[in-house]
Amino acid sequence: MNKLLALGFMVISLSACSTKQETATELKSTFKNSVECQTLLKEIVNQHFNLRGIPTSALKFTVSAKSENEE
Repeated sequence: MNKLLALGFMVISLSACSTKQETATELKSTFKNSVECQTLLKEIVNQHFNLRGIPTSALKFTVSAKSENEE
């Protein structure tokens, strides 16, 4: 009986060591760094804020997430 329990424990231990965890695939946005996104942001800023003579072409935006779960 003890040999059977020891054998069962050994099999469970070995099977736990050989399990392979799959790495999560990272989703990356390509839109936030695109020219289209920059153009849309420039248009929004130009329409809603007084730029006081600053040309729209001089605007540049850096988009970064607040956390890993947000874009």
